[in-house]
Formats: sequence, structure tokens, C-alpha cells
Amino acid sequence: MIQKNDFDVMISSETPVPNLIVNNIASLLFTRLPHRDEQSILILTHVDGTYVEVSLQKLRYITASLYEEFQKKNIRPGDTVLLATLSVNTELYTILLFTGLVSYGARVLFPMFVETTELDNWIQNTNCSAVIFPSVEIQNLPGYERQKQVINDIRRIAEKHQLPLFDTTEDFCLTSLLNKTDLPKEYTTNAHVQACLNTTDPTTESVIFTTSGTSGRSKLVLYEQGAFLRNCHCWQASGLYAWEKLGGRSFLDILPHTVSIRALLNSYWTGYPLCIVQTEWIKQKPQKLLPFLIKMRPEVMTLAPNSFQFLLELTTLVPEVKDLAFSELRTVVSTSAPYSSTIAEGMKKQFNLSLHNAYGLTETQQVLTTLLTASSTQNLGEIDMGKPIAGVILGLKKYDKDLYLLYVKSPYGHKALLTETKSPAEEFFSTGDIVRYKTPDNLFYIGRENKDFIKSGFGAKVSIAYLRDYYQDLYRDAHHIEYMAYETFNFSIGIAALIFISDSSLPQGRVTDKKTIQTFYHRIITINKRLHQRLEPFEYEQWTIARFLLINHSVPKTHKGTVSSFTIDTLFNKEKHDLIHSNNPKTGVKNLQQLSSVILRLLLLYTPLRYKKIRKPLLRIFLR
Repeated sequence: MIQKNDFDVMISSETPVPNLIVNNIASLLFTRLPHRDEQSILILTHVDGTYVEVSLQKLRYITASLYEEFQKKNIRPGDTVLLATLSVNTELYTILLFTGLVSYGARVLFPMFVETTELDNWIQNTNCSAVIFPSVEIQNLPGYERQKQVINDIRRIAEKHQLPLFDTTEDFCLTSLLNKTDLPKEYTTNAHVQACLNTTDPTTESVIFTTSGTSGRSKLVLYEQGAFLRNCHCWQASGLYAWEKLGGRSFLDILPHTVSIRALLNSYWTGYPLCIVQTEWIKQKPQKLLPFLIKMRPEVMTLAPNSFQFLLELTTLVPEVKDLAFSELRTVVSTSAPYSSTIAEGMKKQFNLSLHNAYGLTETQQVLTTLLTASSTQNLGEIDMGKPIAGVILGLKKYDKDLYLLYVKSPYGHKALLTETKSPAEEFFSTGDIVRYKTPDNLFYIGRENKDFIKSGFGAKVSIAYLRDYYQDLYRDAHHIEYMAYETFNFSIGIAALIFISDSSLPQGRVTDKKTIQTFYHRIITINKRLHQRLEPFEYEQWTIARFLLINHSVPKTHKGTVSSFTIDTLFNKEKHDLIHSNNPKTGVKNLQQLSSVILRLLLLYTPLRYKKIRKPLLRIFLR
């Protein structure tokens, strides 16, 4: 275990952790806070095609009603409940159940995606006692056969473990609770609420997230209520909720993640609304989201790079959307995946906004941000990581010259990792990242010490070990594959692959021979079809090769004989740039079949629609 005196440099926030004014998440909801308007609207969202607003008063009523439902269903404080979401179901129902369960004192097993091959282990390692899943909603959707299969797998595994199964929409009366208009004024006489206020505290275990480990298998990351409460207090102490920073209507595009749960509880703390849309609609039905976005008018966006790239593509092709939906946007923050200078330049050009950088991991939550620095100037070689948020301490251990290994002590980090045994979190978490340190105000991200995972453009950790297993058939003709996230969004997600081959009939370097490219193209397509049947849909979308570039060259090695990613970056910088950024087939970059919204492609991509006179009336029809 590394100690404080093991570090060569330590960087601490100038602001300490303030004393907590709320003792639990139930108090966060049901107590009058001095800085929060009691008439706050907390959630702006939609249920299918209907726009919905949820006020603080409505949230209190629904949460108190859910406490009674939990007791009726024999769900007790301290129980672990799997809350499954598959990105195609209604996000609002999941959020309401999450809020109810966590404030009630239950532990919510909240996987980023439901890995049915791991579900047995998750149930055992968390001592899971109940399952809530969107069975009826998904089974009633036309199509989505893979999601329906996942629902059936969840049911089968839960029944195997003799766990009670509850449906998200059918078993908790959420529709009728949302439609209730005559709401109580206070809850001091509500026995269920008072029990939650008096029996939970900052040490109450609350959420279990999933994240990829170095071996490829997902880790279960356990959080206490106090981590989220300290996060709210520390953000306020750091000035992050100021109007010119993160104050205002925030936008959320993906749910089961520490970033989204922090955003949700930040909304409950501040009273600023959180704009939530159905995740699947962003990729498949963006045209249906536009009317809702026009009503929401987000002011703050903290998103992964791919989400910002989609925003740039959309507003470039249909400039009217910028004024209709994003005219009040004033703060944009990149998180969850490596910062992109290209996207930052696009946001500056398109919106005249500086794209701030935020750094954090599932195990630490966000600990650094350029919102706390005077400048947000970034360049591709050195990405400024900003300053630590209140209470955060960074430990830097010498790696080479001015490079250091990064460790984080976070007041809102995880409590433990859950495997067959509970592994308590160490005081300083080893991030595995290498940073360049110049002064406390000049900390720059360089890369990973060991490339055990990459971050997809949507912020999901993608295990290299799993990728090598998934694409083992490619290694018959490939000496090495360098995996990376890419930045050109063409209605597609996934990862990019720089594939090293050895073919004496081809010139050295970048391969542009169509026959060779097609051979690898068809091989990857075949593998992806198998993975589509094997993986949960969200996992498939994040973890599959969506574009590649072949390199006919020996694989650069270190003096130890291992692959040198640093040398690859240096020798093949242009090839890597084209793979990440370019859509030009002349570069040798090959795109695979795209996930797309057919309607939006018809609207946006057909050349005649680029003409303003035609596009405007069509857009009006489209948004009607």
C-alpha cells in the first residue's frame, strides 16, 4: 500500500471538505435547503412522446410512495437490488426507482450494461436480494430482439437464484404517481420518510457501479451515501454551481454511470433542472428528441466526446437546430473519455464556447476540472487537467524525467471493490495514468502506464483483454492491433483499430490495396455478427471495431520486447490521426456498417436538403 511519503509531488485543493448540512440522501430530498427553491423543477424529460416535468414536490411524493411500495414487496433497507436499464426503456422510471431505493437505504446494483454472462457472479458477490427490470416495456417494443433476449436472460438467472422479480412500470404504479396533482405539503408525519431520515447516514452503502478491470472482467465498485453528499458540498464550496460555470439546466445523455448519478444528485442539491432523454433515441431517433430539446434548452452539458461530436454534426447540417434548442447553452465540459482538441475547436467555432476538461474515474468520481483554472486552452500534445476540486489530494510518483504516475485521494471516491471478498479502497487510488507535471497549475495528461483499457467516445471502459479475445481470428494475419476511440461521428459508435500486418507483396506503411482491405473488412464483419448475438446491445455498440486502417510494418517494441505504444504513436502519428479523424477512403481508413437513423440521414445527408430554402420547411414538418 502506497503511503504519503512515497510521493515525489503532492497537489492539494486549497478548499477543504465542508461540514455536511444533510446527513443522508433522504434529507437531501425532504429537508428545506437554504440555497434551494422549494418550487424547483428538478427533471425535464419525456415518457415516450410526452414531455414531462418533475418538481421537487412531485419527487418527494413519488419517493415517499415508493417507500411504502418497497415495504409491501419486502424490500428492506440494506438489501441489494439490481436495477436494470437497457437504454431503450424510459429513463425517468429508472431514475425515480433509483432515487427511491437509494434514499430508502437500499444498495442499488446499477450496471452500465447488463452483462448476462457476469450476472450470476454479480448476484452472488453483492448478495443481491431482488431484481427490478423493464420487462413489460421492452417486450412491447416492436423489434429489439436482442434486448428482449437480455430480459429473458435476466429473468432466467433471477429465478435460478430464487430472487423476486419486479417490473419497472407495472409493479410500482409510476404512471399514476406521476399524474397525481394533489400533493402533500410536508412529510413530518409520514412514518416511512421519518424512518429513512433517522436510520440512514453517510456510511450507508448506496450504489454498486460496474467498470472494466485490467483482466477484462467488470469490477463492482461500491459507494456510500456520504460520497455523493460530500460531492455536492465540495462542488458548492469550489464555486462550481455558479451561474457562469455549472449553474442552470444540465443535460444528461446516458444513465448508469457515476457522471450521471452525480448530475442527478447535483440537481436535487441545487434545484437546477436536469434534462434527460432516452439514450437509445440519441442514436436511433434523434429527430424525435428535437421537440423536447427545444423545450428544455440546456444551459450546461457535461458529456463524452462522441456526444459533443454528434451535436456538432447535427448543428452543422441543420443550423436552425442551434437556435431552436441550444441558444442558451453556455458551459460545455468533456468527461469520461480522453479530451479531444479537435472537438474543442469545433465547439469554439460552432458555439463560441470553450470546451472544458474534466478528469475522473468510476472509482474516484470527478476530481479535476479546468473550470477552476483561468484558461481552458488545450492542445493535442498536452491536455490541461485543471485544478483539484475541494478536498481532493493528488499524489505524483516519479516515472521518467517530468512524467509521473497519478494517484488520487478523493473525498467522494468508492468504499470498496466487490469480488468474492470485499476489498476496501486504498487511501490513494492508483489511476494507472501518466501525467506531465510542471507546476501545480500545469498538470497535463499523457496516457496510460499500461494499456489495459481504452475509453470509448461515450466514456465506457473497453478492456484490451476482452478485445483480444473477441478478435482473436484477426490475429492469424495481424501481428498486433492498436485499439483506440475515434472522433469522426458518422451516426456510428464503437472503436477504431490500427492493424499491423506483414505482406511482402505490399509496400511498407499504410495499406491502400483494396483487395487486402476487403479481406479484413469481411473478417471483421463476420466477427461482429457473432458478437452481436453474444453481447448485450450497449456493450456491443461500445466494444466492436467500427473502422480500421492496415499498416504493413513490423511492430515497434520496447527494450524489454513488449509492444511500444509510444513508438507507434510517434512513427505512425499521421496514420493514427487519419484513423481517428478522417472519413476519406483514399486514406485507407475503412468504415464498417453504420448504426444510423434512416429518417435523420434522409433529412440531413441528402444533398438537396443542404439548401436552406428546402431544408427549412422540411424541418418545420419534421418537428411538428
